[in-house]
Amino acid sequence: MRIIINKLWQFKLPLTLLAIILFAIWVGPLLPDSMQSLLYAISLTLKELLIFSLPFIVFSLLLNSLVHMKQGAIRLIVLLIPLMCISNFIATWIAYFAGDVILHKANLSVVTEIATKELHPTWDLNFPPLVGPLYAILLAVLLGLSTAIKPLQDSRFVLYVLAIARVCNKITIFILNRIVLPLLPLMILGFVVKMQ
Repeated sequence: MRIIINKLWQFKLPLTLLAIILFAIWVGPLLPDSMQSLLYAISLTLKELLIFSLPFIVFSLLLNSLVHMKQGAIRLIVLLIPLMCISNFIATWIAYFAGDVILHKANLSVVTEIATKELHPTWDLNFPPLVGPLYAILLAVLLGLSTAIKPLQDSRFVLYVLAIARVCNKITIFILNRIVLPLLPLMILGFVVKMQ
């Protein structure tokens, strides 16, 4: 019995998310409109906070990776850029062909007017982004690659970059482990209620 519980505990997050989705499917329509609006507003707020902090998280993870790779950082960047382009190209074509099959080959009609009740959030927060993810990536790449340059390796600049990478990594781990993961089921609950 203990082995089964330990195995299930390894899949805690997926099982929690599945339970939240099933709960929202069964109980969501029975909730009053005010509760549905509140859950949807909480989901939107959590999504906004995540999008607002995303450039910092990307900057931190990329900078930390590049700083620890030192000489391998240049090879990583040289490989990463073409692989990102290839990945986006493949994803675009898969989406195109899947859409083509679903719309034309499966004889599905696109419904244009559906009479449904629209769910509005109780509140709607919009955080303006301080910096875009692209700028965060560029800054992380520049700082990370600067630690691999031979003349700068013994300077104080590299020590400052290493200290920045350590602090940012600790903050990112805290954000992901203590805020995002525990609140993820609540965010999904609101969006599943909205989908219904």
